[in-house]
Amino acid sequence: MKLIKNAQNKLETECPFCGRHGVHAWHHCFGSSDKKHSETYGAIIYPCTFCHTWDSKSIHKDPNQVKNKYLKEHFQQLIMEDQNWTAEEFAKVFRKSYL
Repeated sequence: MKLIKNAQNKLETECPFCGRHGVHAWHHCFGSSDKKHSETYGAIIYPCTFCHTWDSKSIHKDPNQVKNKYLKEHFQQLIMEDQNWTAEEFAKVFRKSYL
């Protein structure tokens, strides 16, 4: 997965988890008050509805948060590389480090 700058709400693409092709809604890898930062720095993915919300192991329903933790760690690394930041500099913008 890569950083997506200038993301749009829906995009015809493949789900990064299962490969289903279709028009998928975006998912902000850093939510709540960090959604704008996700958009600014490109931490957006386009999962299918099944992997996003329907499945018991989806991003939003998995009690162990496996996909959610992976996304936060992965995109923190990408943003740090893209911005040439340390984990501390990342945390100043996103309120914490996920590594």
